[in-house]
Amino acid sequence: MQRALQDQGIQAAFLSKTLSVDFSGKEFEDPFFRYKPPSLLKRIKLKLIPTSSKEQDFQRLVAALQPPLKAEIVTSPESDYDLLRHPLVQEADIIHLHWVNGILDYQSFFKGLDKPVYWTLHDMNPFLGIFHYAGDEARNSGKSAHELNESFKVLKKEAYSQARDLHLLFPSTWLMDAAKASGIFPKHTTYNLLANGIDQKPYKRLVSSEEIGQTAPLKLIYVSDRLDNHRKGADLLQTALADLTIPLELITMGAGSLKIDNPNVKVKSLGYMDNEADKIKAITAVDALLIPSREDNLPNTMLEALAAGTPVIGFEIGGLAEHIQSGLNGQLSKELSAAGLLEAIETFGQQKQEFKRSQVKAYAQEHFDVNNQAKKLVNRYLEPQNNPPKPQTP
Repeated sequence: MQRALQDQGIQAAFLSKTLSVDFSGKEFEDPFFRYKPPSLLKRIKLKLIPTSSKEQDFQRLVAALQPPLKAEIVTSPESDYDLLRHPLVQEADIIHLHWVNGILDYQSFFKGLDKPVYWTLHDMNPFLGIFHYAGDEARNSGKSAHELNESFKVLKKEAYSQARDLHLLFPSTWLMDAAKASGIFPKHTTYNLLANGIDQKPYKRLVSSEEIGQTAPLKLIYVSDRLDNHRKGADLLQTALADLTIPLELITMGAGSLKIDNPNVKVKSLGYMDNEADKIKAITAVDALLIPSREDNLPNTMLEALAAGTPVIGFEIGGLAEHIQSGLNGQLSKELSAAGLLEAIETFGQQKQEFKRSQVKAYAQEHFDVNNQAKKLVNRYLEPQNNPPKPQTP
C-alpha cells in the first residue's frame, strides 16, 4: 500500500522493526530499533540496580498466570520505544498505524501526538486487553487472566482519550461493528470501512486454464502460519475430512503437520513458505483454498486466492461472509461446525466445474485492487480538509 500511495502522488514513508522506507521511497539503515550495548557506566548501574524492559515485565506477568494461557498470541500496549522521537514520525503530516504491537507505547504516543492518526485494524487487539480475538478472551476467563486483560483495556481506553484526531479503518464490517460495540474509543473517533488492497500484477502474469476441477481428485490447499492454529479451525478441518467420502489431495502450507485419518485423503505438506512467487503458484494450482477459521477479519490468503482465480471454502464469518458468494467465488457453510465444513467441501466438489477463474479474478480486481484501495485511502485522508467543522450558531 505504501508504494501504491506513492503512485497516487502521496509522499508515504514506512516504519517497522525490520524495514524502514523514507519519503522518497528508498529503504535505509534505521538505527532506531537497533540494539545498543550499554556503556560501562550503565552496566555497573545495572549490576547495582537491576532493571527490566516493559516487554520483559509483561512476559513475566503472562508466565505467572494460573491456569496458563491458551491463546494464539498475547501482547502488551506498553513499549520501551518512543516513536514520537523517530524522524519519520516527526516529519509526517499524518500518521497511519497498522500492526503496532511491540513498538507503540499507547499512553505516551497518543498523549504526545498532535497529528491526525489513521489506524487500520487487522484484528481485535486494539479494543481488547492482551488478546487479539474474542475467542481467545473467552477461552481464558480465569481470574488472573481476566484481571490482567481488563487492566490493559483500561490503559488503552485512557490512552485513546488523549487522542486528538483519531480515524479507524476496518477491512471488514464485522470488525468495525465489534470495535464500535466495545465502547473503548472516544466519541470523536471516526469509523470507516476500507478493504485491504493486493497487487494484481503478479497474478495477471499467471498462465492458468479457465476451467476449475477438470482433473480428479479434488485438490484443496490449507494455509496457516501454524497448521494446528485453533482459531484457524485446524481441528474442524481434521474432523470434517475424516468423514470425506470422495478422493481428495490436500496441500498444506505452514509450520507443523496435519494428520487426516481417512484413506480418501492424501496430504502433501509444502512446509512454511516465505517466497511469494512459490506461494502464488501453489494457490493457483489447486481447485480451492480452505479457510475453516472460527474468527477472521479479511484474511490475506483469501485475497491472494481470489486474485489467482481460486475459489474459497470456509464458514460464513467475518470478511469471508462479506465477500465469498457461494457458487460464484467459493462455498460457505452457515453452520460453524465440522459437519458444516464437510458439506461445503462436498458441495464444492460436486459443482467445481461450474466455477470460472475469470469471474473469481474479476471480483478481486473490483474489490481489492491495491491502486483502487489507495485512491480510496487518499480520499479518507482528505475528508477532514474537504469537510471542515461547521461553525456553531450562538
